[in-house]
Amino acid sequence: MAYTELQAKVTKTAAFTGTTQVDVSGYTANKDYTIRLHVHGLEAGKVANFTIEGSVDNFTTPVVIAQGTVIGGGLSVPSDRIWRKNQIPAGALFFGVGSGKVRLNLASITATSNCTYEAVIET
Repeated sequence: MAYTELQAKVTKTAAFTGTTQVDVSGYTANKDYTIRLHVHGLEAGKVANFTIEGSVDNFTTPVVIAQGTVIGGGLSVPSDRIWRKNQIPAGALFFGVGSGKVRLNLASITATSNCTYEAVIET
């Protein structure tokens, strides 16, 4: 299994557009994959909403492919959110499509909180 970093470990207190844009144009379109978001810390009861976006025009027109919410259980309670190939519409991640790219965004977070997270694509 190969791992591609989708988002390096970061701590954010507000919405954040992922700076890592993974080029997936060379990926095999029919290959199995998993996107794994690992939240290292989020205060109890706080909410963080994430989106996975794809693009074929360097995110001039991003397409939201999947969404997920994490509710904090406390700073010492990590949480994973996993999206498998069969949970994402066929072809939506632009695997094997010229100029295809993917990124992860922290779309929103409860005010006065922080979230530490990272993500990978497993192929």
